[in-house]
Amino acid sequence: MKKANSVVTCLVLGIFAVTCFGCAGRKKSSRDDMLAAERDAALSFEDIALSELPDMSRFKEPSPALKGIFKDIYFQYDSSVIQEEHRNTLEKIASWMKSHPRTSILVEGHCDERGSNEYNLALGEQRALSVRRYLVTLGVSSNRMHTLSYGEEKPAVSGHNEEAWKFNRRASFLLAE
Repeated sequence: MKKANSVVTCLVLGIFAVTCFGCAGRKKSSRDDMLAAERDAALSFEDIALSELPDMSRFKEPSPALKGIFKDIYFQYDSSVIQEEHRNTLEKIASWMKSHPRTSILVEGHCDERGSNEYNLALGEQRALSVRRYLVTLGVSSNRMHTLSYGEEKPAVSGHNEEAWKFNRRASFLLAE
């Protein structure tokens, strides 16, 4: 009888432990869910045929007339999430691209100087891919877009503070006819 009580007690304690502690953990916030979904989207490109990098000499800065359309897309620190404020710019780019079917673009991903070179190259690529994916959802053919990450190697603004860093966390565009 004593052995049966010991088994039952152990079973009850085991069930209690699993119930109390088995599902414990930090509840994800909606922001965490959004970031995870965006990272998953940026990293899952089965629907976009990624091609090898094209002849880079073909790609040029947008003309002054097109600079108003092909504006840089800026990102928050340590993020590849496209902010709501930049979606209008991407819609204008998509509209322009659809009306100019012979033009290809190179989306360049950039980071600020914080983080290792490897990390910044990966984050820059995630930013470029995030922009590319968004443009595909707006109807731009994936075979007209290429991505390249420079990480922290081509800062837009010199400086070692947030005022400079916020302009270096970006995706920028080059065009090829």
